[in-house]
Amino acid sequence: MRYLTPWRSSQECDMAKGMEKHYFDHAATTRCHSDVAEEFYRYSVEHFGNPSSLHDYGLDAESGLLQARTFFAQVFDTRPRQIVFTGSGTEANNLALQGIALQQWVEDQQHSNSDLERKKIRRNLVISATEHPAVTQTARSLEAFGFEVRAIPTNAQGKITLQTVQKLIDDQTLLVSIMKVNNITGIIHPVESIFQALKNQNPKLICHSDWIQAFGKIPAKDDLDTLDLISISAHKVHGPKGVGALVIKNKTILDQNRIRPLIFGGGQEQGLRAGTPNPGLIQAFHLAAKKSLSQQASFIEHTRALKDSFCEKLKPWIERGKIVLNSPKDSDTCPHILNLSFPDISGRTMADQLNRKNCLVSTGSACSSNKKVLDATLCAMGLDEDRIHSAIRISFDLENTNEDVSTLVKAVNDILRERHEQ
Repeated sequence: MRYLTPWRSSQECDMAKGMEKHYFDHAATTRCHSDVAEEFYRYSVEHFGNPSSLHDYGLDAESGLLQARTFFAQVFDTRPRQIVFTGSGTEANNLALQGIALQQWVEDQQHSNSDLERKKIRRNLVISATEHPAVTQTARSLEAFGFEVRAIPTNAQGKITLQTVQKLIDDQTLLVSIMKVNNITGIIHPVESIFQALKNQNPKLICHSDWIQAFGKIPAKDDLDTLDLISISAHKVHGPKGVGALVIKNKTILDQNRIRPLIFGGGQEQGLRAGTPNPGLIQAFHLAAKKSLSQQASFIEHTRALKDSFCEKLKPWIERGKIVLNSPKDSDTCPHILNLSFPDISGRTMADQLNRKNCLVSTGSACSSNKKVLDATLCAMGLDEDRIHSAIRISFDLENTNEDVSTLVKAVNDILRERHEQ
């Protein structure tokens, strides 16, 4: 039976009102595909059993979980038990950092014979200065437990060098976390090779990477075994909000109980995330991820073409210095994210004016764009305060068309002409 959703998308509502919106904020979130939403609806209504129950309804729900878990295990070349479903990408990041750090803290407390010995233990965590707040704030929260947090600086393009990271690693470094794709500028970090070199330096080091902007958007390399923990999220790949996963690539973390749960209870998710799982959200994530991975090559080609077209059409303004690109234009940048500044115009003002012209963009991370703080990524790149305040982020998707880009270009042209050619 085909389930008909009793709602219309916001895009359909806008078109019905004669106000078609042109959405360029896919790094913040993506529209949940209709068939993905229907999969969630189907599991919520038809296969609604508790996966822990032993009757038929429960077994049906458990079967859906196993299908999803097996799929992600195959994608990341691991075992199903090494996939831990969470309530978001943020929770996956928290589980990775807090789970590893607090388990080590507990062991240090148990194995120290005196307060003096405990005070001598000074573990440290190393994170890039351009991490998402879900990593940065989680790491900072662990300072209350005696952990030192060391930030990896970047160069003017937001890139990290191996030599810079190696200077921060010592025998007391417990974990290093470097995102694969930066959510503000789209820079791609070569985490696989960096982590391999760091493990040669400190074999006990645990390496975590936030892949929330990378998963389904850029090809995964063959050497993912240098990564111990990987965070992913559904709503960045046209799945539902409210579900993510922590991929525990290094099975010894599970085998040796090196990660501590954040939520205790019935022992679901290999004992790392208690609470009744939501088979509907998880199966919807499974379907959305499957579709995104199958369309990845098309996504890369299409979004890169849209971004290049946008920049080319606005080249006169770029040459005049009225638009400044903050995202590097090279192969080290993902195809779908573009960060740029408009000197003398605040990013908030530019975004508001584009919004009035039905072009929806962002002033930065959706988790912090409504706060009056300087963006950490652009600060780490050494940009001046005015350039940071005048920045916006545009993020493309397969759903965007050449007509969408033409509309956005016209909107930007109209705003700049009104300001600079009166």
